[in-house]
Amino acid sequence: MRPMGENRILMKRMLAEGLTQEELARRMNNALLEVTGRPGNTSARNIHNLLKGRTSWPWRRTRVALERVFGCTAEELGFTPPPSAQQEDPLRRRTFFATAGGVAAVATGLTHRSLGMADVRRLGAELDKLVDLDNHTGGAQQLESRAQAAAQRILDLQQQRSASQRVRSALYLLAASYTSTAMWAAVDAHRTDNAQGHLERANYLATMSGDSSIQYRIWSHAAILALQLHRWPDAIAAAAVARQTSITRRDPFFASLAHARSAGTYASAGERTSALRALDHAAKAWDRVDHELPRPPWMGFFDQAELDGLSAITYLRLGRGAEAEAHARRTLSGLRPDMQRNRLYYTAYLALAQLHQGDIDRACDTADTILDQTVGRSRVVLTEFRRTLHRTAPDATRTRVWTEHHHDTWKDSR
Repeated sequence: MRPMGENRILMKRMLAEGLTQEELARRMNNALLEVTGRPGNTSARNIHNLLKGRTSWPWRRTRVALERVFGCTAEELGFTPPPSAQQEDPLRRRTFFATAGGVAAVATGLTHRSLGMADVRRLGAELDKLVDLDNHTGGAQQLESRAQAAAQRILDLQQQRSASQRVRSALYLLAASYTSTAMWAAVDAHRTDNAQGHLERANYLATMSGDSSIQYRIWSHAAILALQLHRWPDAIAAAAVARQTSITRRDPFFASLAHARSAGTYASAGERTSALRALDHAAKAWDRVDHELPRPPWMGFFDQAELDGLSAITYLRLGRGAEAEAHARRTLSGLRPDMQRNRLYYTAYLALAQLHQGDIDRACDTADTILDQTVGRSRVVLTEFRRTLHRTAPDATRTRVWTEHHHDTWKDSR
């Protein structure tokens, strides 16, 4: 393939769409996921090479992705096919647009008419499935990819169809919900770079939607992300933003979760009095909750068991192991059967609470029950358990036996 000069047409299209090289690469990968069922592997470096004109005619998968993102042919994006491709071009173009259009129609059930609230409901059906997947498996890469692709599909439709302002706001809310789900999957798996990128995108979409509940969710997750990065002031500030959204003033259900998460944030930062005060606010708000009110599907995880679990984490971070254990046990007895991810997570905290009280045998027995199942945050807690075990009883026989079991189990699960 012969080289050419800079592709100024592609550059102008990217500027018109407000796309960075990283964002275009991400959209192309999502486009291939929709068309072929497999995500692409385009990088910002690949986009840089296309803009510099280092190829006049990209590979077929690259052309398919570009055409789907921009809604036009590769030639209209400034690329020139070699003579051997000229004869094939009309058929290739018809085949591609038929395939891409067919996938979109199957995925969304839409035609080229204006978008309405029925379309919003149809596009939102995937969100319930992703929430269920999160409850069972946690921050799997599949969850993050599916949520990201669903958000992009909605944004693409926004560009292609007409809609009322009410419908557009609902679509932005839905795209923000999917993006924040992708963000949560990344946070849960400690993929902090991915989570940061989703955070920036989700914030933009949430602002466009004007909905305070999704802004609440995003900032709650931002606080957890900041904790993972050991940025305590950022975590406290993000938790405060979530706590101050208008939804927490209207609904004590949201307020209770906001205060409970703030308690853990304060405890991590060493602000003991603020942590205990936040736990008290969380309990009082929970007592005022009207459980009959409709709420977003991603709030379905929060109940009395989850409140006890967050309390257990706070007490443990404050060094109050007995109270942490009591709350962790209440959590595990009250969790719904479908909350498998959270059951593993709070079992790991139960083991850590027992260890902090010096009960090494019981703590190791508890940790053993989930050792071969943990992923994401649960695995991080068990890593903390191992470090604490070695600090607490470095020469104990049980420490050596458990460490060997831990090593063998996790080695086999890699």
